[in-house]
Amino acid sequence: MAERPSFELTKYSPPEKTAADYSEAEKEGFRQLFKPAVARGQTFNNTFLILLVVCLPLFFFSRHTAFYPLFIATFISIIAVMIVGSIVFQLRCPACKKPAEDTIRTFCPECGGKAIPGGLLYAGECASCGKKLRRTVKGRRLWKIKYCTHCGVLLTDTSI
Repeated sequence: MAERPSFELTKYSPPEKTAADYSEAEKEGFRQLFKPAVARGQTFNNTFLILLVVCLPLFFFSRHTAFYPLFIATFISIIAVMIVGSIVFQLRCPACKKPAEDTIRTFCPECGGKAIPGGLLYAGECASCGKKLRRTVKGRRLWKIKYCTHCGVLLTDTSI
């Protein structure tokens, strides 16, 4: 009888090392590696906002005229830029290579202390600073990112 596939690939695996395992020089190196990623992400966000402001009038104008193919092309290009940008410019921790904007795992993203992960019906909370780590109805996070939630390494001195 054939063996059933395991669901181990879908389970969360914590990083091998945490912030306590790295030296101060390594932590500073991680911060220096993270700075260009933040700058690229902010540049993409600003570029996308300008593209949106320029394309939205074109989008609405072409919908009401004979330029219907232009309407479809503009709509598809805006969606494509959103998808590609969210994949390419995803912020990742240079220490553990996990997404920085992911769900709360072990560490608080604001103070780097121990976090109590949330569940389906309740928000996570930091055991150190008491911050409620929740999202809005639309999925926006209501916390600032300074530390990696997976390994606890300080990513940036300013909040993202």
